[in-house]
Amino acid sequence: MPLCPPRPHRLRALAHLLTVMACGLTLSSFSGCALPTSLAPRPATQPWEARATVPVVNALRPDDPPGRGWDLHHPSLRFGGLSGITLPPPLPADPPGRQALLAVSDRGALVRFFLRADGSPDPETLPVVTPLTGPDLQPVLRNDLRDAEEITALPDGTLLISFEQKHRLWAYGPDPATPPVPVPLPDDFGTVPNNRGIEAMAVHPDGRLLLVQEDHITGPNGTDELRGWVGTPEPGAPLHYRWKSRRIAASGSFDVSGATVLPSGAVLLVERDWDFPLTFITRVRRLGPSVWEDSNGVLDGPEVFRLSTPDLQENYESVVVLPAASGADADRRVLILSDNNFLNMQKTLLLDIGRSADLDGSWR
Repeated sequence: MPLCPPRPHRLRALAHLLTVMACGLTLSSFSGCALPTSLAPRPATQPWEARATVPVVNALRPDDPPGRGWDLHHPSLRFGGLSGITLPPPLPADPPGRQALLAVSDRGALVRFFLRADGSPDPETLPVVTPLTGPDLQPVLRNDLRDAEEITALPDGTLLISFEQKHRLWAYGPDPATPPVPVPLPDDFGTVPNNRGIEAMAVHPDGRLLLVQEDHITGPNGTDELRGWVGTPEPGAPLHYRWKSRRIAASGSFDVSGATVLPSGAVLLVERDWDFPLTFITRVRRLGPSVWEDSNGVLDGPEVFRLSTPDLQENYESVVVLPAASGADADRRVLILSDNNFLNMQKTLLLDIGRSADLDGSWR
């Protein structure tokens, strides 16, 4: 999502931020905030590339084997702003022997790209970039309707996408070229700021759904908290959930930006902070499996990853856990993906940050 300083300690720098963003937009591939309404092919700007980055180091465990990263470039001018990522169900057109990843853009596009058996992006298969469609099967072009922030796949292959500005959940079939079905939000969702809605979603293997709102609230005892909900599917009512609220500890100026579920049922939250000029701090926090159970307390968990490499600091907004070639849950790799806000000064980076077992607390 666009970076919006929401709390008082950042307001003093708002004018500086607006200047930086305005300059970035001038330099970016787009001359304004909105994509052109035409969906005609655009001239290619550069070939599809996944350039290897410097090694990825966890500042909390610098002696662990480093992870890998890739700087992604795509010929489509609609490639960018990737705010969510998931493992989608396979499609007949997918190349054999490749793991598909499906990302959603905050300018209303889906990007389907592929990994080789070693977990690196496939440089020989061009990712597929398509517009999100509305109930009329037409591309969603209005800025306040296409601001997608997160995507996740349900056990049956249904794709859920959360949107900001006009806050909502839409469900698409396994092939997203289908009309979306609205998913009712929790009754107590209420009125929230345009850019502070459902920023993170995660699905338990049994079908329960976790939503986490980006906006910070003040808890009953003056604590800084995030609002969350766990939804249990209603029997006989597809895409309807019985929602139970969750209180999740917030951490100062860190904002939640993505979530995923580990094999143990624990949840990883990607969180980011930033300073000027667009200097980011990225970390991952783990919530135990108790997040899925009824709880009246404030949920919290340890920080398990902090990106230490300055060259790789970016606006990371999504996380996914890959299947392991060995079949062992402990060997599954965790990837995070950055949102470049369609600015030339930013990058779309895909990083392998470690094994699921390590991030789940069972250190080597």
